[in-house]
Amino acid sequence: MLHPLPHEHLRGAPLVEIIGLSCGYEKQRVLNRVDLQIMKGDFVGLLGPSGSGKTTLLRSMLGAVSVYEGEVLVEGRRPSEGRPRIGYVPQLETIDWNFPVTVREVVMMGRTMENRFFPWFRKEEKELADRMMEQLGILHLAGRHIRELSGGQQQRAFLARALVSSPSLLLLDEPTSGVDVKTRDDVMHLLHDLNHEGVTIVITTHEINAVAVHLPRLVCLAGRVLAEGTPYDVITTEVLRQTYGADMPVIHYEGMPIVAESPHRYGRNGGANGDEVNVGHSHSHA
Repeated sequence: MLHPLPHEHLRGAPLVEIIGLSCGYEKQRVLNRVDLQIMKGDFVGLLGPSGSGKTTLLRSMLGAVSVYEGEVLVEGRRPSEGRPRIGYVPQLETIDWNFPVTVREVVMMGRTMENRFFPWFRKEEKELADRMMEQLGILHLAGRHIRELSGGQQQRAFLARALVSSPSLLLLDEPTSGVDVKTRDDVMHLLHDLNHEGVTIVITTHEINAVAVHLPRLVCLAGRVLAEGTPYDVITTEVLRQTYGADMPVIHYEGMPIVAESPHRYGRNGGANGDEVNVGHSHSHA
């Protein structure tokens, strides 16, 4: 009888396994030869400038990109072989806010994969949606048009839509972009709570000090994986230089790596040569 290797026995099979993945859109490669494993219970941040492949890597797990080499397995299956339970929260900037839907209708869209009779939902499904909205503090907004909400409220509505499908994997594209500091902290605390409840989470971010340094695991991308590990392993001057093509001094404060702000050397958003980097300010999300 074969016995599993010690690390396999302790950690189990990966929830997501990406093997030699080269992918993109319309024969334009965005990612090259990416190898990555995401285990059950992980909370992973994808870090990198605009065009580095962060969103593309998320979309590869949804089966929404063209794969040229390699493969993506979620719960041991390719996305095309039957969609696993994945919740997806897109960037707010990509959403058409003129579409006439209420907050409750947005949330109920998360049940369409389960419901063959959409848009007619069972009582239990409506109660589940109400519980999610109540947990996220937006139940009182259920009848409002989605475009009438603040950025933070919109983010919570789309998070409720993702969670109402009871996903084993939650993917969020720039969940703290364009919201105020309090909303950002609220969203990150909420995600940490969900992670502690057993939801595996992958987010993209360009906010290094405000978001990335508080995550258990980071992956730096620039068309390929440049580095992965804890913030202490990844947030270094050398890795950031490879990732962003700029010198970004790193200091340590109470054992935490912090990117020092240098507005005279970097662009308006803290990045060099137009790269999207937001150093931001550090807030604890323990």
